Amino acid sequence: MSSVQSFSQTPNGLSIAPLPTIDYARLEAKDVEETQRLLDACKIYGFFYLNFKNIGTILDDWQQVLRIMEKYFSQDLMTKMKDDRRSDTYGYEPCGTSAGAINGTLDFYETLKIARSEIYGQSPCLPQAAKDNLELFDRFIRASDTITTTILARLSDVFGLSSGSRFEDKHRPGGKSRSTLTLFRYPKQETQDNKVGHNKHTDIGTLTLLFSEQWGLQVLSSETSEWKFVAPMQDHVVVNVGDSLRFLSGNLLKSCVHRVTPANVSGRQEEHRYSIAYFLRAEDVVQYRDSKGRMISARDWHDEKYNVFRLSHDESNSDRILTGGMEKGEQFIVS
Repeated sequence: MSSVQSFSQTPNGLSIAPLPTIDYARLEAKDVEETQRLLDACKIYGFFYLNFKNIGTILDDWQQVLRIMEKYFSQDLMTKMKDDRRSDTYGYEPCGTSAGAINGTLDFYETLKIARSEIYGQSPCLPQAAKDNLELFDRFIRASDTITTTILARLSDVFGLSSGSRFEDKHRPGGKSRSTLTLFRYPKQETQDNKVGHNKHTDIGTLTLLFSEQWGLQVLSSETSEWKFVAPMQDHVVVNVGDSLRFLSGNLLKSCVHRVTPANVSGRQEEHRYSIAYFLRAEDVVQYRDSKGRMISARDWHDEKYNVFRLSHDESNSDRILTGGMEKGEQFIVS
């Protein structure tokens, strides 16, 4: 098992988000009651746990990916920068390129992005860590595709959507999209140094599968406008609804504002924090009406929102894009 495993008791004093749990096996079986619970979770919370116990190899593969991450991110910065492709979809990105979790700070996480299209096409542009473990990453991404497509299919069922208009029809595995597997490390800090976590946002795409064994993820409560921590749960992943699915559903489904911040009183990252996110995104050409009322393509929404990520807090807070319109006009406001 990976040395980063941290399914521990709740740290003292943390406010915990009461998220529902959905059983993936029951979704696969097209269980009507579980499908209704899925719909309720997506409408009320926009975040939920997905129980993966005894489901395929993905839990074991998760541990293998964590071991690769530990090795990769322990390299010196110059070595990792060889994988920098100045891209939001491909390659390495260092800390401090976007606004952080607290006003006036920069982010403090680094990523390695492995695009679905490059894995499926066995692209020569893949980072060496992916090439060296191609079978594992291919299996992990294909499993994530299957899981997210199953969720979309059950939502299409309950929405009564017909062929061609179903959610999964806009997310074909062979379609051109920004779907990617992103490996995150929040490095251990000796001092805060004006860099903190991951700024508040809603996710750009359709569905996110978040694999994390460590504390730090917070969601914004629509009832109290307070930040609440998401407890890591063994044999479970966290799923959240992204902007694209919210827009495709006619705003019936909720995309929840969230961020990552140290879960301790020191305000700094006291240990390396690792998380893995599979971002399923709609095909580039898919159109929907966004939070500004514009008809926009999934690709344009992706590119525009990433540009906002890199703005200062004052600049991004004046725009509805960062939080997908889920603040200042629809549900709640947070400073």
